[in-house]
Amino acid sequence: MLFINKFFSNLVSKNIKFKDKYINQSCYIIGNGQSIKYFDLKKFSKNKTLTCGWMFLHKDYKNLDVIADIHFHPGIFSPVWKNPYTKKIELNKNCRNFLNKSGRLKGDVNLFTSVYHYPFLHSIKNIHYLHHFGIKDFKPNKIDPSKEFSLLFGSLFSMLGLATYMGFSKFYLIGMDYLYSNPKNGHFYEYGINKQGADVKGTYLKRVNKVIKFFSHQFKKKIYIISSTKFKSELIKNISYEKQFNSRLKYKENFDIIKMKNLKDLSNVPFKYKIFNN
Repeated sequence: MLFINKFFSNLVSKNIKFKDKYINQSCYIIGNGQSIKYFDLKKFSKNKTLTCGWMFLHKDYKNLDVIADIHFHPGIFSPVWKNPYTKKIELNKNCRNFLNKSGRLKGDVNLFTSVYHYPFLHSIKNIHYLHHFGIKDFKPNKIDPSKEFSLLFGSLFSMLGLATYMGFSKFYLIGMDYLYSNPKNGHFYEYGINKQGADVKGTYLKRVNKVIKFFSHQFKKKIYIISSTKFKSELIKNISYEKQFNSRLKYKENFDIIKMKNLKDLSNVPFKYKIFNN
């Protein structure tokens, strides 16, 4: 274990090159919520951007100035994983095939993932690793991506930590629909609009509130959420998409913003997404 931790330490130490790289700049932090369907991503080309999950599938992803993309799902790049739904150890054939065919591991965007994926990604350029070294909860003194990073329990937290380390002073959150006062379920790559409210547990919101307050007060970061005027967040200061960009909301279906080939392949990934109207 000592040898492994030493190896992991050397691996994550390479992230030092990102420290204060964008000092005092503003950035967008984009999630995968269904509200993305209403937004024109070209409007978000002004600032550096951090993304996560399947955002790279969006046709307008190329118009974003992405400086960091994260994909942390345990085992997602591994040939064998614990299926998130069956909870069984299974071959990860469909998901890995999709990641390869969709170009997930190609391009010049810096992709951050868990150190546990190193054996399967070590030969690929622009891959960077993060590790918690056994820390299971947020620790204010353990948020250094080049050392112990205690923010691996959610994409939002990881992106906040990375953005802070990179020196950004103002964060605009987009597509984080579970932060609304009336949390929304569903993703931009799924078919239709899921009107069912998201089951966001109180403990999770408390953790969000704790982390947001920490970065706001300790590091003097200004954090906002960009959403429609129809939705508000009690956790974070709201900015109206319509007013900010002098633009109306315009709904687009998943097949309008993602290539049909990618949608078909994504439908075979075992995450129970509703990709088609059936």
